[in-house]
Amino acid sequence: MGFYDDMPNKPITVGEWKYYEISGEIAPDAVTATVGLSLNGSGAAWLDDVSFILTGSETTEPARPLAARELENLSALAPLFGYVRYFHPSDEAAGADWNRLAILAVRTVAPAGSPEDLAAKLRTVFAPIAPTVLIFPTGSKPPPPVMKSALHVVSWQHHGVGFLPSVEGYRSVRVVSPAPQAGDLVQPIYADLAGGVSCVVPIALYRESPNPAPEPPIAPAPGGTPNDRATRLAAVMIAWNVFEHFYPYFDMVRTDWKEALGPFLSEAAEDKDAHAFRSTLQKLTVLLQDGHGYLAGPGGSPRFVPPVIWTWADGQIVARAVFGGVDIRPGDALLSIDGRPATDVLREKETLTPGSTVQCLRYRRSVSY
Repeated sequence: MGFYDDMPNKPITVGEWKYYEISGEIAPDAVTATVGLSLNGSGAAWLDDVSFILTGSETTEPARPLAARELENLSALAPLFGYVRYFHPSDEAAGADWNRLAILAVRTVAPAGSPEDLAAKLRTVFAPIAPTVLIFPTGSKPPPPVMKSALHVVSWQHHGVGFLPSVEGYRSVRVVSPAPQAGDLVQPIYADLAGGVSCVVPIALYRESPNPAPEPPIAPAPGGTPNDRATRLAAVMIAWNVFEHFYPYFDMVRTDWKEALGPFLSEAAEDKDAHAFRSTLQKLTVLLQDGHGYLAGPGGSPRFVPPVIWTWADGQIVARAVFGGVDIRPGDALLSIDGRPATDVLREKETLTPGSTVQCLRYRRSVSY
């Protein structure tokens, strides 16, 4: 016997249908995988809707274009991912590994062949962590919600995206409020998604206890590799949702952020390697027209800073100060880079450089963002 888990630390003790998840490593030479149920005491118990999701870390899918139906499916997954990630306040959702879940969700949802199949696959992804979320083909009658009454409700309160310990001043916590004071929190998010499906996402859940909800754990380090197609698609989905729900300047930025999702998913699906995908993410940040945007991670070019301080004069790049033994003098103009006009090189870099003003873009292009 290889991996075995009978859930000693999380036994099933409630007499109602719920989703439970067991994760473990399956040896490469494994022949069978068996799911069973052990009943301690008298009575009866049943299993239903059992499924396996393979999460092997060595899975790397090569680049290929998104089929039209795949794009529809992922365009439905992305906003639903954000609704559940940031607004559904269940304990399971608060403690989920969302980076890993995003990659698995892409692999699960992309192949759906119809609205009914898409709704079923989305439920497979989200039911274990958000069982009260309803997902159904658009136009059909959604299942009746489970109505409960309690003295308190729990909901998310975000001050920025507070799941990264390195970002000071931002925090995301779940707060417990008296039910009579919940107001609009008891109204769920209703949305018609792409691909012919709709969703109802509660943003508050009833609870008996007035005690504070447990703090969400620190987000684990991102996994996956940019050489994997599903990982790239998941990364675009995660980044898009952060800005969709938390970027404060969309009323000042002339960009249709919702329309940007599809083209960038398509581009990420076809990126050949980490370097190409880095360019895709850089172009996504350019749409925000914000000089605070930076990108870290694999795929960057080697950096070299010459001993020259450049300035802009009369439409040219001109040396303002020179340090070290280089054959350049203040006032010399940089005319070309590798045989190309220097101004053309800078204009090309502008397509990969976020900035809010001409001066900001000029500076960030010159320091090789």
